[in-house]
Amino acid sequence: MFIFLLLTIIFVLPSQSFATTEFTSNQEITYNIDKTGNAQVREKIILTNKLSQIYIKKYTVEINGSSIKNIVGNDDFGNIIKNYETKDEKTTINLEFNQPAIGKDKSNKLNLSYLIENFATHKGNIWEINIPENKTITENDTINITVNVPVSFGKLSFSSIQLAPPLISGNQYQINLSTKQIVNKKILLVFGNYQLFDFELKYFLRNPSTDTINTEIAIPPTTSNQSVIYSDITPIPNDVIIDPDGNWLAQYQLSPKEEISIIASGQVKITSLNLKSNETNLEPYIKAQPFWPSNDQVIKKIGEKLKTPKDIHKYAVNTLSYDYERINSPDRKGALEALNTPNESLCTEFTDLFVTLSRATGVPAREIEGYAYTNNPKIKPINDNADILHAWPQYWDKSKNIWISTDPTWEKTTNGIDYFENLDLNHFTFVIHGLDSQYPPPPGSYKDNKNIKTVSVSFATKETEESFSPPKITNIQTSPFSSLQLSIKNTNSNQIDNISLNTPNSDWQHTIKAIAPLGQITIDVPKMSFWASLLPSNQKISINLSSDKIETTKYQILYTPHFLNLGIIIGILMITLTIGGIIITSTKKTKL
Repeated sequence: MFIFLLLTIIFVLPSQSFATTEFTSNQEITYNIDKTGNAQVREKIILTNKLSQIYIKKYTVEINGSSIKNIVGNDDFGNIIKNYETKDEKTTINLEFNQPAIGKDKSNKLNLSYLIENFATHKGNIWEINIPENKTITENDTINITVNVPVSFGKLSFSSIQLAPPLISGNQYQINLSTKQIVNKKILLVFGNYQLFDFELKYFLRNPSTDTINTEIAIPPTTSNQSVIYSDITPIPNDVIIDPDGNWLAQYQLSPKEEISIIASGQVKITSLNLKSNETNLEPYIKAQPFWPSNDQVIKKIGEKLKTPKDIHKYAVNTLSYDYERINSPDRKGALEALNTPNESLCTEFTDLFVTLSRATGVPAREIEGYAYTNNPKIKPINDNADILHAWPQYWDKSKNIWISTDPTWEKTTNGIDYFENLDLNHFTFVIHGLDSQYPPPPGSYKDNKNIKTVSVSFATKETEESFSPPKITNIQTSPFSSLQLSIKNTNSNQIDNISLNTPNSDWQHTIKAIAPLGQITIDVPKMSFWASLLPSNQKISINLSSDKIETTKYQILYTPHFLNLGIIIGILMITLTIGGIIITSTKKTKL
């Protein structure tokens, strides 16, 4: 006589677990996602008895969410849906086999299908898909998942696990996941070619002194994976410079006791592209800084056990805990204090600890401070007027010659989604702290006494087109005896990269890596020889300018040494003629 066992197997989104080890399972799960983000889910499950006296009669599926529809389940003998209900944002489906398989190695086969509304979440220009976490009973269990996604979603730009490139079948991307890839892992897939944010940033500057001062503010820069276009900066800065870390600093002059409010608005386009950098001096990025005591003995002792940036990332994730209560009082602690109070950490502590340990182990690292979109209400401030920024670290990968971003904070707050191997498209860089751990302050730091929100970021509905008109070149030579100095002014609202200059009649060439929007730089052009400068054709010099996105443009620049040297020659001739005339006149008088 067989022993009857009532087995309840629970399938929970985003996790799946089995209540017993008396069975093996083989699962084939397919998510067919439509253009609106709804997913038609089909499951083929085979449950095989490992013992002859125990078999399965009932099967329960529990799905997180209340938007589960069109539930259909059957085995080889017909319908197995007993009932289902939705309660507390969970849908429970109770199944009962028509003729349970009895005996060792006998199998129950079932098919289950249902529709999950809004399974893929549309965020701006990207789609996010969370694949439920799956667990197996034994090492012999298998789970294979197929995810079919419309090509219109865009390319796969982020995956929290290593994946082969998606296959293209018709108008769909197909992603196949095996047991080893998915078991005990939270999986996030992000599709989209880029993300677009519109932003408006407010700054308040005040000169308390009785002297005129020069000051500056940090505005979001173009980086290796983001391109920034400004629609307006009011008032217009005197200049916008690029510092050695790549920050854009808009410069202003304030009269005594002057106060000004500045508004910078525009759009950022964030991609998964990470261009190679031409960093030549990385030594400053391993030095100790305030909040980054990389030479501290406690830090060094910890660092001895951490061999790679991934080890450091995992150490930060496993050591620190995010303190949601501190979100409205985000005072920065630094790496050592983070270790002393690990349960009171925010993104700054996760980042400072990663940067410090990286530098202690000889890996160049720096901090990025900016904005990161999240729909997690726990990390949003109670005060709607507060500006909440996000910080994450970057480390230098010498094999690829690139800075790589990682986010230990988000890995912690998402309970395990891997943010080391890749970063999503919702991270918007405001400032880069590498040479200095505190300067420049990011947008959101330039406030007056009013309790107002100064950082506004939202998904863009329309992409702003870049403009690439040629820069303005003017002669700013300050002395007739100095080299020719030229001012190169970028009048565009976006950065111009890789500018090449040359003079057709000489071998002079010059390259400018980048000029920020509304920025200008000064360069020296070699002087001609004295006699060459006298030629009429050299009243002006020809300069050719080109860049990655600007066709060759020819400029005619007034060559001031031509007129100076010509004046010298004329002066010498006049003096010579005058002296000659005097001599001739004196000679005639003597003869008389």
